[in-house]
Amino acid sequence: MSTAVERNILTITEPSIMLDPMEMPDVESGEGDLGTIKEKPSKFLGMAIPLIRINTYEVQVDRLTSFNLDLTGFVPTMRVSFIDRDTLFMVRYFPKDGDVMQLNIRSQGEETTFKPIRIDFTITDCYPVGGNTKTAANKWVIEGKMLVPNLYNEFVEFYEGTSWNSLLDVAENLDLGYASNVEDTNDEMVWINPNDTREKFIQDVVANSYLDDNHFFQAYIDPYYYLSLVDINKLFSHFPFLFSPFCYSIRKCF
Repeated sequence: MSTAVERNILTITEPSIMLDPMEMPDVESGEGDLGTIKEKPSKFLGMAIPLIRINTYEVQVDRLTSFNLDLTGFVPTMRVSFIDRDTLFMVRYFPKDGDVMQLNIRSQGEETTFKPIRIDFTITDCYPVGGNTKTAANKWVIEGKMLVPNLYNEFVEFYEGTSWNSLLDVAENLDLGYASNVEDTNDEMVWINPNDTREKFIQDVVANSYLDDNHFFQAYIDPYYYLSLVDINKLFSHFPFLFSPFCYSIRKCF
């Protein structure tokens, strides 16, 4: 086993999933069509303050009250709250079943070193919060989880080979990338999905993955759309900080 693979989670294949377009005029460099924008957006938009769109409704900086991107689960989840002062969101952009929430967090350095975060989320909940005042009554909370087509659909299928190679095939079927800190596992067999979702199938395969008695595995989809199979035992000594829950969050009070 090479030291590079042992100490790092390396990319095996790249994701091919197609995200909905999310563009904004390049006004900071002085190029591009300004369209109907009357003022230049702050250089912090999309960097210190994330760019969030719900059904093409863009959450303005002065209306955003809190934002939380949680990467501690199997897939990233997001929770955002904002004030709908003019009720435009409720009247024209209120989400329906299957609608998407978009997120863009710009890189704070060269994109070859620090990749921007760009995720589409399936909206899982939308509800108003607040008290008796007009401003409070127009405050909304939107929650979502990463949109991966066919991840939560049920399939009858089987994969032959090791769990490592079977998860690689599942990742390719989902248009995800694949990453791991092991080169293979020692558990060649037929892995059967008996009409479960692919999310559950992945979890079942990982629960039964085997290399030897000194290795145990975990899997997750990272914010860059890579299905990652990680030998946890290797990371205890090299990267103990990885086991602290990671959360990107901001909060403002108005």
